[in-house]
Amino acid sequence: MRKLAVALGTALLISAGPALASPLSVGDNPLSGTTAAARPELAGVVLEDRLVPYSLTVGNDLLAGIVQQRVVREDVSGTLDFYWRILPDDAGNLPISSFRIGDFGDFITDGDWRIDGLGAVAPTSALVFAATGFVNFQFANPPVGPATDASSKFFFLHTSAVRYADTAQYDLVCAPSGCITDQYSTFAPSTAIPEPAAWAMMLLGFFGLGALMRRVRREGVLAAA
Repeated sequence: MRKLAVALGTALLISAGPALASPLSVGDNPLSGTTAAARPELAGVVLEDRLVPYSLTVGNDLLAGIVQQRVVREDVSGTLDFYWRILPDDAGNLPISSFRIGDFGDFITDGDWRIDGLGAVAPTSALVFAATGFVNFQFANPPVGPATDASSKFFFLHTSAVRYADTAQYDLVCAPSGCITDQYSTFAPSTAIPEPAAWAMMLLGFFGLGALMRRVRREGVLAAA
């Protein structure tokens, strides 16, 4: 498998951005790509960044590689953006025509790919189904191939979510045979709220801070008397 030193260390500096963002609608949505200059509102902090291997043998053919998953919290709005990048293994010989995401929820605002990020192949469109949270990023021309420098660009879903969990699923579709990998988990928006124990700890913290402030004020008054 090709060395991923660059991808692991500096894969994408997200200070990216909106100029002409369009909401994704049901059906096939052409993607033209965007840059940091075009969409500065995407600038944020990387919260999660992980690499997940995939592999599928079809007869004498092999589909293998790594999917890089990333979660970014935007600086201004505090909302979350979800990024993916496909890095095929040089040992494989099957190209990828589609990256399919399911169970992503109804937080999606829009989606696109990064012109100014790493990689060579960009998705041509995002196919959105009527079922909430099901999106296919399509790599029609060319597909994501196993050849050197045939990894994908970073593609993303821009959302209104402020929390996330490892709850969505994705798979990859081969071209031209249409073989499909197993499903893998990925980060997605979450509506979960803190557990009761977490709320209790937060309240104890607030009470403790209040008591400390009252003590400081009281000691300050006594010292001034």
